[in-house]
Amino acid sequence: MKEQDSKKFTEILRNAFSVSEDTASNRVIRTRLQDAGKVTGTNMCMMVCANIIACIGLNSGQSADRGAAGFFAADGI
Repeated sequence: MKEQDSKKFTEILRNAFSVSEDTASNRVIRTRLQDAGKVTGTNMCMMVCANIIACIGLNSGQSADRGAAGFFAADGI
């Protein structure tokens, strides 16, 4: 009985974290790109937010060992 439960649990996890279930085929992706695919809606919003976050990270000039406390320090050193 435990082995069946373990297999069922594994199957549930595999289905829950599957990235292949909701993907387009290579042919569909190629066609979308060749037809001047546009990025709109939620995808565009996510790309803009990611760019803003990346720019802030690149412009902060902080080393990784200082962390957030160094970034928000009043003296800026």
